Amino acid sequence: MRLGAALWALLLVLHAPAFGQGLDLANMDPSEPWNITADKLEYDNVTNTYRGSGNVLIWRSGYRMEADEAGFDRNNNSLWAVGNVTVKGGGDVVTGDRVFMDLATETGLVENGTLFIQATHFFIRGDRIEKLGTQSYRVEDASLTTCDPDDPDWVIKASQVKVTVGGYGTAKNLVFKTRKLPLFYSPFLVFPAKTERQTGLLPPQVSQSSRHGWGVNQPLYMVMNESADMTLYANPMEKRGVQAGAELRYAINPKSKGYFFGSFLQDDTRDDGLGNNSDDWGYDNDTYLRPNQDRYWLVGKHDHQWENGLRLRLDADYVSDQDYLRDFKDGYTGYSAINRQFSKDFGRDLDDYDETIRKNSLYLQKGWDRYSVNAETKWYDNVIARRFDEPNTTLQTLPYLGFSGARQSFFGSFLAWQFDTGYSHFYREEGISGNRIDLNPRIIAPYDFGRFLNMETSVGLRETLYNVTTWDEEPARDDRSFSREMYDVKSELSSELVRVFTVGSGSGGIEKIRHAFSPTLSYVYAPDEDQEKYPLFDYVDRLQAQNQVTFSMANSFLARSKTTVAGNDSSPYEYQKLCWFEIAASYDINEANEENSSEWTKPNRRQPFSPISARLELDPASWFGLESTVKWSPYDGSFVYNSQGIRFNGRGHEFSAEYINANDSSETVLGKALIRLGENWSAYGGMERDLDAGERVRNYTGVIYEAACWSVDIGYSDEPGEQRYAFQVTLAGLGNIGRSAAQ
Repeated sequence: MRLGAALWALLLVLHAPAFGQGLDLANMDPSEPWNITADKLEYDNVTNTYRGSGNVLIWRSGYRMEADEAGFDRNNNSLWAVGNVTVKGGGDVVTGDRVFMDLATETGLVENGTLFIQATHFFIRGDRIEKLGTQSYRVEDASLTTCDPDDPDWVIKASQVKVTVGGYGTAKNLVFKTRKLPLFYSPFLVFPAKTERQTGLLPPQVSQSSRHGWGVNQPLYMVMNESADMTLYANPMEKRGVQAGAELRYAINPKSKGYFFGSFLQDDTRDDGLGNNSDDWGYDNDTYLRPNQDRYWLVGKHDHQWENGLRLRLDADYVSDQDYLRDFKDGYTGYSAINRQFSKDFGRDLDDYDETIRKNSLYLQKGWDRYSVNAETKWYDNVIARRFDEPNTTLQTLPYLGFSGARQSFFGSFLAWQFDTGYSHFYREEGISGNRIDLNPRIIAPYDFGRFLNMETSVGLRETLYNVTTWDEEPARDDRSFSREMYDVKSELSSELVRVFTVGSGSGGIEKIRHAFSPTLSYVYAPDEDQEKYPLFDYVDRLQAQNQVTFSMANSFLARSKTTVAGNDSSPYEYQKLCWFEIAASYDINEANEENSSEWTKPNRRQPFSPISARLELDPASWFGLESTVKWSPYDGSFVYNSQGIRFNGRGHEFSAEYINANDSSETVLGKALIRLGENWSAYGGMERDLDAGERVRNYTGVIYEAACWSVDIGYSDEPGEQRYAFQVTLAGLGNIGRSAAQ
């Protein structure tokens, strides 16, 4: 429980001189006059004091105070009020029997007061809420809750709280209660009252599973300086031992930052083939034993950009064994949480948790208006080959150097050109290694046939030079240098027909719908060249012959409505994609003319026509969405690919389902649902099943009880080899303890 965070919320309220956020009277414009009204209003010329009684109202710069009686001393710059006092500002509210504020000394008092913070929905009460000086506060008989303050489901109480901003605070006789039941007590508590980030314990995460037993993951947050912090984790597990973790975050400037994480476990269990160890701790996806003891994961990303525009990108991912990320996929220090953070902060995901060849790279790039250069080093760590000392044929790129030119006019003519050039040094511990230079310029000829028809034809030339340093054959071949010349031709004829339909003019409703119809006919040709004599590093070394015509039709429907967001000055309209639909098919001229059946797509039948593909994205309303992708073979008369996804949400219910069938090679169904059972109860569940293998991938279910200021989530998840019970309690404004089965 973050008791320090709760007391910090109290400090935030007190930090304003008028006892509430948004009520900072000391910072008001001194030239702005006060406004005072009352049933009876008096002014004393001698003391320069206003005094009002009966429905007193004092306001200025978004500040408003109401009371039965009130007075304002202009000479001493002080204000008092008694009887049903209410102070409002910035959405926050202070109420009390008596209020006094000395704006000159920044001191004040609220007797029998209640403070409401709108942003966090905190209610803070105290018999006496005092501002003792510029940075010091004291609250007698204090209580804090986000529930109904008259009958709270949970509350934090203290006989006295004293705070000095920028230093520390103290609380005496602090008690955390749920209803009448005290769950935590401390006779004296010291907590930091820094206005910046602060070091301290974060909420622990309790877990239970069949493979780990009971566990508690306790994080410690540490502030290193203004632009860097660290979190340390201690995760003792009943069956595994103690896992330690650390993550480091830093920001050098708005475009330069990094995030690194590492965890280590001296595992008490291992799949060494003895007894039932393989059944208890192994997996069935391969034949390797897992005698893991010293287990770890080191991962990180760093982005950097210099003032001259040079950018650097680093990705590191090094794991001890092939199952560490599978064993520890969930929780604070699990693969899923770390991957989500990388995706959010850097826009780049990690390799899948069960991937045994993991990418590490260093990338540099410098761009100008029309040209760019880049360099990259890629190292793929083959975890299984490294652990079991097996022959490692994994291809590494050490390094790649590239120079590219964006599309631009070809020496002032109607033609355009662009180019890509690259040098790669490929390395393998065992297998073919060598160097490759690839030059690929392209000449483009665009032409418009009036308003509705456009044509673009381009010719690409490719010169590829090789120098092989090692072969994988014995005895080694003598020929080490090669050159390959290739070309390709592309042509595209396209159009876009647009019509705008006026639907209505009601506020908040759809006014206009834009329909765009875009047919495209394209042709691509690349000659059939024998490339077997060249070394094979990647797809560039085996360019496929092409002689193919493709026709596609796309329809899009875009709705425009007047914005309903108050104060939105950027645009008076909102736009929504209602529907997008595309259908496409290709005809392979090479296959149509091929007499050798071994070169056909399927040996038993020549099939020049590709499957007809169709893609639909339908979003007619915020509560409904549909995505569908199908590929239908005109020869088999059946779907060779079928992917369907649907979602519903409304009135607290949520439902989504997805079905994927890829040419009989895999068939998967996924679904999840959240159903409101009443005002306070919800049930949720989800499943993923491999229909092709007839096996479950993951099932989970649970129930949630939600009160006004707290909720509890109880659930169960089942994956092959692991079952887990989950429990999570959330207190509004303070966060949660535990973990949901849906995570």
